[in-house]
Amino acid sequence: MTLPNTQPNLKRMYKPPTLSPTLSILLQGEPGTGKTRLVSTAPLPILIYSFDPKGTVVLHSQVPELLESGMIQYIPYWGEESKNPTQYDIWEKDWEEHINSGYLNQFGTVVIDSFTTWMNAAGNKWLQFKNKKRPGKETDNLALGDYLGLYNLTKTMVNRTSGCDCNFILIAHLEAEKDELLGTIRYVLSTYKSLKQEIPPLFTEKWVMTKKPGPQGVDYSILTNNQGLYTASTQLKGLKINEEPNIKNLMKKAGLPAQDKPAFWK
Repeated sequence: MTLPNTQPNLKRMYKPPTLSPTLSILLQGEPGTGKTRLVSTAPLPILIYSFDPKGTVVLHSQVPELLESGMIQYIPYWGEESKNPTQYDIWEKDWEEHINSGYLNQFGTVVIDSFTTWMNAAGNKWLQFKNKKRPGKETDNLALGDYLGLYNLTKTMVNRTSGCDCNFILIAHLEAEKDELLGTIRYVLSTYKSLKQEIPPLFTEKWVMTKKPGPQGVDYSILTNNQGLYTASTQLKGLKINEEPNIKNLMKKAGLPAQDKPAFWK
């Protein structure tokens, strides 16, 4: 008697994923270093979840044709109130629907601008939830124990968005931090203290936008590795420490596909 073969098909189980190689980028920089402008050089079409009030004005100024054609689209989550937070809930509902429906897979790049203001909205929502559970003990401040919950929200946001068939860019502001013991200055993520070191490891690419005076005005560049006061890193091969601010060119340089996707709404 021959028993049926119940062994799993190993070739099928371990078949490589069919998703195209994409990047997850933590794009950091001080105000005015060209972070929002840089995302317009990523594979199109681009969807921006915009939490920075009027943060898209630079796109209207510098790449209006991409906005008019729909190749750059943004959804504003502005007008947040700390006492009556609403924008995180609105964003989360949109984002869940966009992931579950496969909508994000239609885009070449998805952006959150910025992590600082997204986290403020998440923090406001978390505090509101906490206060509702503690009537008579409401507070205006987050406690140390709240940061684990916020970190878990961030981890879920990064991991699920990075798992879509699109490039993912999280724009983040930097702020100067002084080491009181050594007296040295370094630039770190502008967010809650307990999260400054927890967020970067979630990304394969940790770039810093910098600018300096040049012969023709201001020279902008992407820092891909540690330099001076800034912490950056890359897993891509062939990149210099300072690169020109063009994401598609860097992807091509590293041997990654950088072509735009077709306009799916046409």
